[in-house]
Amino acid sequence: HQIESFFEYVVPPLEGFWRQDGTVEGIDYSRKAEWADPVTGRSPEFWGRSIGWVPVALLEEMDFSQADMLVLPGGLPGATNLDACQPLRDGIMKHYRAGKKLAAICAAPMVYGHLGILDGIKATCYPGFETELAGAEYTAAVCQQDGQFITACGPGAAMEFGYIITQAMGKTTEAATLREGMMYNKLLR
Repeated sequence: HQIESFFEYVVPPLEGFWRQDGTVEGIDYSRKAEWADPVTGRSPEFWGRSIGWVPVALLEEMDFSQADMLVLPGGLPGATNLDACQPLRDGIMKHYRAGKKLAAICAAPMVYGHLGILDGIKATCYPGFETELAGAEYTAAVCQQDGQFITACGPGAAMEFGYIITQAMGKTTEAATLREGMMYNKLLR
């Protein structure tokens, strides 16, 4: 339903926004669209990786109860944009209250800290953001799993973060196979 809603409500106002190959860019090269920055043509939701505006457009339509886990990507300004996105914050709180798993890497654990849901939880994040983890016990670990939360410290932790998420989703054999196939275990020796 979310994708159909996207094409019904978002695509028509953005005619001409789609490239010939069917991909989407968060920019209007003509700089004439109402939402476009008059100098750069960027959408206000154009994040560092140019993917931000599509999820924002879908957030109000998303049924967070269908997800087993929410995973927040790190990096800046993405993490601060996630933190400022009220529909996402509302969805996170619904997910949290339902007791479902929440994960975040790099600077993004600050979103959970700012929501006040890390009380008594062991957590990690990119160095310098630990003061944003209100109520958490900062561990400085590469990855930290505690209760319904999985957090990781930054880009170098991405593989371990992925393996821990895979395990947390009940895919222990698959996580072990991935670790071995990527030769990850050899890196730790």
